[in-house]
Amino acid sequence: MIESQNTKAYDSPSDYECQEGYRHCLLNKLHNLRQGDLSVRDYIARFEDLTRRCDVTKHCSLTITRFVFSLRPDIKRTIITSSYGVDSIEDAFGFALKRDLVFKGIVRAKV
Repeated sequence: MIESQNTKAYDSPSDYECQEGYRHCLLNKLHNLRQGDLSVRDYIARFEDLTRRCDVTKHCSLTITRFVFSLRPDIKRTIITSSYGVDSIEDAFGFALKRDLVFKGIVRAKV
């Protein structure tokens, strides 16, 4: 257990962090967000929700990088090695969605 300055005991670090500051807690969640088993659509929804609640700018290259590098390795690798530039978070969202459909066999890849 973690003891804070006011001697209240917390069961886990996440409980303590959330008590210390709501925005800090949200930023931690955003930093630790990974696509994992989520669909690209669900991952984008969570990413957008956290960036909105954290008041993180969508036009920042750091935000785009954060999104791309938290995708599943197969999708991330395709975006990184693509000859098409990802200039906005919307571009990254669209590219990830298209790549996910290609990997699922729903859409054929363009040569």
